[in-house]
Amino acid sequence: MLVLARLYWRTLMIAALMIAIGLVAYGTSQFFSVLGTVETDVAGRSALTHSLFDRAKAQTIITAFAARPVRYQSVLYGSLTRVADPSQ
Repeated sequence: MLVLARLYWRTLMIAALMIAIGLVAYGTSQFFSVLGTVETDVAGRSALTHSLFDRAKAQTIITAFAARPVRYQSVLYGSLTRVADPSQ
């Protein structure tokens, strides 16, 4: 019985070790695949050219974020209703 328990325990440990090694290898391969897509050229610019900065879109986003505090204050103080005091 003790031999069977040791064999089972060693099998579990070997399986856990192989899973851990596999996960580390997979993570490393994913890390290096991402690094390969973000390489820069000689001038230091990013090799990814699919998205360019759009100044009009950025200004729209900035304006929307600037309007948020005003909208928050109007919702916070504008919609207060009187509630009757339940203790009286």
